[in-house]
Amino acid sequence: MSVDTYLERKNVEPYQRVSHEDIELLLAPRLLQQVGRISLQAKRGLFGRKLLVDAFPRNDHFHGPGCRH
Repeated sequence: MSVDTYLERKNVEPYQRVSHEDIELLLAPRLLQQVGRISLQAKRGLFGRKLLVDAFPRNDHFHGPGCRH
């Protein structure tokens, strides 16, 4: 999974915006096609904040960029 926090001059129109508390996520359309459930946890620790994301596939597995379906 990639994380990009610099959004200036980027086209984010295809992404779906999801907000929780003070966190806004932009989810890729391809991810939304393959995911049945997403779990998010925001934690504070000694070294700052951390966001944990677990994505569970809609079917038995995820299709990667090299897979044909």
